[in-house]
Amino acid sequence: KRRRVPRREYNSKIGLLYQGIYEVTQSHEIGERGMLISSSRTLKLEDLAVLTFTISGMDQAVVHGVVRYELKNEDPNISTKYGIEFIDVDFEVKRQIRFYVASTQRADKLSKVS
Repeated sequence: KRRRVPRREYNSKIGLLYQGIYEVTQSHEIGERGMLISSSRTLKLEDLAVLTFTISGMDQAVVHGVVRYELKNEDPNISTKYGIEFIDVDFEVKRQIRFYVASTQRADKLSKVS
């Protein structure tokens, strides 16, 4: 199934506040409507979470989200990945994410032409 809103690679450390516990974890992808992250903790579908992260040229963003899906790995030494859908995203944060995704798409196209 094709996404309506593109995501791009975003391998960065982010903050995750979930059920009152804060942890620094890894992100993998970002898009205007959400983020794919890893967590050593078990997140439950439909639970709320708060993510903190930065994108170049932007102060730290704080975004509320909902856990929408999980991608379990058969290797118990590798953390499960979770799809977090953003809710109540500040306009400026959404604009910066959109710019980041679009600039990465342009860079991808240019590198394929070269």
